[in-house]
Amino acid sequence: MRAYFEGTQHQINATGLQRGHFSSREVTQAYLDRIEALEPAIQASITLTPDVALQQGEAADRKL
Repeated sequence: MRAYFEGTQHQINATGLQRGHFSSREVTQAYLDRIEALEPAIQASITLTPDVALQQGEAADRKL
């Protein structure tokens, strides 16, 4: 799995999710990892809910 997914959400959907190259949960985790790495420097988030985000990623995978 890539550490960071580049491109628009449309590109991610078209190139990876629909073709089964990676899951919604994997994309979600990659973005959570990116937020964790950058947050101390940019301080853009008040509250993160990674457990909820991952659950939503898993729910999206079940719909694919």
